[in-house]
Amino acid sequence: MPVPDAPQLHLLGAPRWIEGSSEVAFAPERPFQFLALLACRRDWVGREEMAELLWPERSPQASRGNLRTLLLRAQKIAPGIVIEQQAGRLRWQPDSDLARFDDAVRSGRHDDAVALYRGPLLHGLEPGL
Repeated sequence: MPVPDAPQLHLLGAPRWIEGSSEVAFAPERPFQFLALLACRRDWVGREEMAELLWPERSPQASRGNLRTLLLRAQKIAPGIVIEQQAGRLRWQPDSDLARFDDAVRSGRHDDAVALYRGPLLHGLEPGL
C-alpha cells in the first residue's frame, strides 16, 4: 500500500512519476527509459551492464561517459528521484505500482493485482534499447 503523499512511480500503463501535486509523464527519451529500466530491475545493476545495454554500438569508454551524463539528466527530472550508487553499481527503488502488483500476485491477492493493472508495462515508452 503506498504511503499518502510519498512519491510514486507508475509503470503499468503510461509511465509517470507522481510527487506531491506534480506529475511527470515519461516520454520515449533515454533518461526516462533509463529510469524505467532501473525501476523494473529493482536491484543493483552494474554500470558496465547498463552502459552496454544502452549503447551496444559504442566503445566501453564512450558508453561509460554517456552513462555518467544520462545519470545526471535522469536525476534532474524531479527532486524525489534519487539513484543509489555504490562500487560500480546503480539502483533505484521507488514505490511503484509494478512492485505492488508483483507482490499482490506472489501473495495470491489477485483482486488487488487486477485493481493495480492500468495497462501494458511501460505503455508508450518505446524501449529503444
